[in-house]
Amino acid sequence: MGYPVDRDIDRLSRRQCMLGRRPQVRSRLLTAAVLWFAAAVPAWAGGPDVMAVAFDPQGTLTCADQITAGGDLSVYLLLLDASQPQVSAWECRLEWDQMGGTFVGAWELANNGLNIGDLSDPADLLFAVGTGAQPIATGGVTVLAHWSGLFLSGSGSRFYLHPYPGTQSFPDEQLPGYAADAATLVPCQIASGDESAPVALLGSACAGSEDLSWSDVKNRYQ
Repeated sequence: MGYPVDRDIDRLSRRQCMLGRRPQVRSRLLTAAVLWFAAAVPAWAGGPDVMAVAFDPQGTLTCADQITAGGDLSVYLLLLDASQPQVSAWECRLEWDQMGGTFVGAWELANNGLNIGDLSDPADLLFAVGTGAQPIATGGVTVLAHWSGLFLSGSGSRFYLHPYPGTQSFPDEQLPGYAADAATLVPCQIASGDESAPVALLGSACAGSEDLSWSDVKNRYQ
């Protein structure tokens, strides 16, 4: 890629030593991004940043009970109400409980992002994504990734969000999150409020559940 990665990591180590910190490389999140921008000591940013899953890009449909075998399906991994103007890298673990069903499709990353995580297990998806020379511009609802394909058989699905396993980007919060740039790491709340609670439901999994729209999520965190 032509960027002086080793020099940047050495600069980070020297700066951390000056600040009385132990030198370390700041996780897969910045590993994915370091090819694209110089490493620096991250600043912890606050804000209403929320990571969510929905079945529409506006984040309004989180419980889709009307599904048909053989029909098209879209799943969106979203960042809601971002406190920063852009996303240069992001990370999370997405658990897709397919409830014994069959789904055929593929994930597409916003702005042709580079994932150094592992998507080989469709039920346990690891995203550690750098967005390269094209950071994702944020808004009220920002699409990070999109799955499109077919629902072939089964009764439904449940989706759960988790921090990236062994995250070094957000070790204290143990949350998913994103980097606006190399100096600004932003932990994200999980839309359901808890990683043990589903963020989106499909088919029969919707029974007895409430559909959380983006306005509902905002009210939850006010």
